[in-house]
Amino acid sequence: MQNQTSIHTTNQNQPLTLPTIPSRSEDPASSLDFSVSVCTYDEISTELYALRSKIYHEEFGLLPKQSLIEENDYKADHLIIRCTSTGELIAASILIHAEISDFATHSGLKASQLTSWYFGSRAMVHPKWRLSGVYKLLVYIGSLHCQVNGRKGFIAYIEQGPDKPAQKILSTQALHFAKPRTVVDTKGNSYVVYPVLCEAEQTRSKIFKTLTSQQKKFLADYSFINEIEREIKAGISKFYNGRFCQRVIEGKLSKSEYILSVSNNYQFVRWTTRLLARIACETSDRKLRNHYLSHLSGEVDHDVWLENDLRELGADVEYVRDEMVPNVHIGQFMSIQESAAAFYKDPIQFLAVPISIEAITAFMPKEFGKGLMQCISSWGLSNPSKACTFMMSHIYTDGGDDGHWAKTIEVLKENVITDKQRRTALLTIKMIFDAVYRAYDNYVDPLAVDSHPDYINN
Repeated sequence: MQNQTSIHTTNQNQPLTLPTIPSRSEDPASSLDFSVSVCTYDEISTELYALRSKIYHEEFGLLPKQSLIEENDYKADHLIIRCTSTGELIAASILIHAEISDFATHSGLKASQLTSWYFGSRAMVHPKWRLSGVYKLLVYIGSLHCQVNGRKGFIAYIEQGPDKPAQKILSTQALHFAKPRTVVDTKGNSYVVYPVLCEAEQTRSKIFKTLTSQQKKFLADYSFINEIEREIKAGISKFYNGRFCQRVIEGKLSKSEYILSVSNNYQFVRWTTRLLARIACETSDRKLRNHYLSHLSGEVDHDVWLENDLRELGADVEYVRDEMVPNVHIGQFMSIQESAAAFYKDPIQFLAVPISIEAITAFMPKEFGKGLMQCISSWGLSNPSKACTFMMSHIYTDGGDDGHWAKTIEVLKENVITDKQRRTALLTIKMIFDAVYRAYDNYVDPLAVDSHPDYINN
């Protein structure tokens, strides 16, 4: 947890240093003899030409040699699969931002209409690997590549017919308003390919269900936890670049704003042990159940810590404990975790709750902790640490190689093994970070000038 990355804040020029979530982009340890990578044309030009020549020219006669390499290749991302043991290139395709590809030229559409999509082309698999499911893996990883880079999916030209591989595997929508393309093969015969949209999420789901258990494990190892960590990192970055956290870092947070945040945190922390107990009751897997019980034992009386923080701040603890209801955004977060535990009764989905919330303290930037202490001191409290025992203690309980966050990510890796579980985890994480970000943004009050009279002018 010591590696760090600099992300520029929204309100100042100084970089905010966020601890880096360890990268897991290396090839997975898998029983499949494959490795996957993305490269440029220059990195693979010789091998790419040889494989295209073998397949598109010699085997099927679809393209003359002068057409094997096209303008798209120089601007595209090349997805490749190799045989790990031999290093041989066994499959490849290209993905290029559709608006800079030649798709607009052939389809009659405007480049401005294509900015949400990649254009996918020249997918191919070496003949001796075609019965091993490599084409499905190539399309699945291509769809993942689209999502990672913020695109809905890819557009492609495909041959129509129930016997065509693309027609069998892809989840497509016909682009009836785009022109089909006529291509002439090496013998002078013409054939027609038709434009289709392939939405990434649906394509991944359709393919995953058809894979062998080994192939599913390969993809789970290759991408699932990477995607979850990427989503968490995005949530952390947005949170710490939000208005509330920037006020803390700048030393301008008011006492009333901080009390409001602690009071709302109390509303869900008071239920943590009971929710963990509830989900443990719903967990049949012994190892996962023991994880929840161990986590529960580390959460006992954390609501008392928050009461002590509030008391130190001079807040009305009795009101917060007995009468207060959370703001709408914390209420939304509470609904997410309560529905996972009590309605869906899904112990795997529920893992997304602690992995999101505990990431906020596990990866807290040093600037935030320092800024919070400075803010509390400016309110006239002689011992600032007594007013933030809950938050600061969670740096140690949630962070580190043996903290709650690291333990939960390992449990997620073992249990998120289907594509739907991946999608459910990502959805839950996104909803939690959205709710928490909005909650903290709502705590910022331009009239809260009790510590900084110049606040209202900023």
